[in-house]
Amino acid sequence: LYPPPAPCSGEGGGAPAICWVLHPPSHSTGSTPHPTARVHLGMCTRMGHERQGGEERSFTLRLSDKGLQDVPLSASETQNVKTLLLQNNEIKTLRLNTVNLTNLVILILERNRLTQLPPEISLLHKLKVLNVSHNRLSCLPEELPKLVNIKELFLNHNNIDEFPFALKSLETLELAGNKLKTLPDTMVDMKNLKVLNIDSNQISIFPRVLCYLPNLVSLSLCENFIQSLPKDIK
Repeated sequence: LYPPPAPCSGEGGGAPAICWVLHPPSHSTGSTPHPTARVHLGMCTRMGHERQGGEERSFTLRLSDKGLQDVPLSASETQNVKTLLLQNNEIKTLRLNTVNLTNLVILILERNRLTQLPPEISLLHKLKVLNVSHNRLSCLPEELPKLVNIKELFLNHNNIDEFPFALKSLETLELAGNKLKTLPDTMVDMKNLKVLNIDSNQISIFPRVLCYLPNLVSLSLCENFIQSLPKDIK
């Protein structure tokens, strides 16, 4: 673990979280880590069970920019991981031990090589932020609506051609740079949605459902093929 842990500000005035920068052990003299190297979290696990003011500390695991081709097994060994940062790697298949990641709130997988998300991602019941922008996703798992606490979902710059869900808890949805041609009428149930970005898609008709989202305050749909707006817009 390099460098030694540094305290981070906690949420809501609670116990401070602990941030770790994790370096998988390299099996060569080069700077690129072995893609299946095991990250050792022994010290991190022990620290995770310490209490301060009666509250358990949580961890931010930073595994970005490591050239990883898979998620290290040890990244899921402790239930105290709250934020998991895996951006800018070469991960093609997402394998997570969702049994242990019961307290995961933020999962960042931006700029990898993912072609799909596993159905098991729906078991991350406390997840609030999911970022899988700049991957190679063409569809989304039908279990996605089971993420009942999700607040922010970033799916920019993939190959997604439909978004058939109504994620009722969602407040921010970004789908720029995909292949969407329309949005489903079921989105009318997304009453909490505040920010929607669908720039650079293939939408030719303004999705009328957007007129009935009472909390929508930011809508961006640049670089589509829309030529007129519905009368429902006030």
